[in-house]
Amino acid sequence: MYSVVIIARNEAKHILASIESAFKVTDDVVIVDSGSSDDTVSIAKNAGARVYEYGWHGYGGNKNFGNQQAKNDWIISIDGDEIISSTLIDTINHLSPEQNTVYQLNSMVNYAGTWIKHSGWYPRWKHRMFNRRECKWNDALVHEDLTPLDDKKIIRLKGDLIHYSYSSVSEHEEKVNEYALLKARKWIEQDKRPSIGKRYLGPLFNLIKTYVLNLGFLDGKAGWTIANMDAYMAREEIRQYDLLIKNSGS
Repeated sequence: MYSVVIIARNEAKHILASIESAFKVTDDVVIVDSGSSDDTVSIAKNAGARVYEYGWHGYGGNKNFGNQQAKNDWIISIDGDEIISSTLIDTINHLSPEQNTVYQLNSMVNYAGTWIKHSGWYPRWKHRMFNRRECKWNDALVHEDLTPLDDKKIIRLKGDLIHYSYSSVSEHEEKVNEYALLKARKWIEQDKRPSIGKRYLGPLFNLIKTYVLNLGFLDGKAGWTIANMDAYMAREEIRQYDLLIKNSGS
């Protein structure tokens, strides 16, 4: 009934566990690899997944390509560092999916060895299970989502999608830099510019929101690190935007 589509790049550490969990809800696992330099591809092939080496066409582009290769219309979309928990596996296997419905999965993040229960990271519901005949991924540079959604019923499923997001703070910083650049490009494409408030108060706001309002302090040292990274994200978005504008001569 389902196909699991996994996008991956250099996920040798987690891809086997991800595939093994996927095979507990389907017999069709599709891997879209975007240029791994480690053993991701060979591990995935040996695990029985159908692997497509597709390069990088954006998050939405790679996911939509994978959906097209799937044998079934109902898609469960995950990343190579995500594992379907036993509770979620049981929920999916006992589910009769409904038409015009998108199902949300709750992401539980492991951050450098610490499970994050607050900081705005949990609960974090994501649109991950849908019928490819009814919607597809958009082409947003960051935070891609399914479209259309306004005519869909949204249902949350019991159980977590285990996400081994960052093994270190430096890895988190690299991803922040990547997202900040994409966000800056998105602003320029949409002919938007960061407000005065975002430019000067954004970092402080992000820090307070994550650490205080989203109870990041309950996540201990990891919560403080995440809050500071959110502040850094706001600063880096502005810096990248200013650089792009300067280099374009605008």
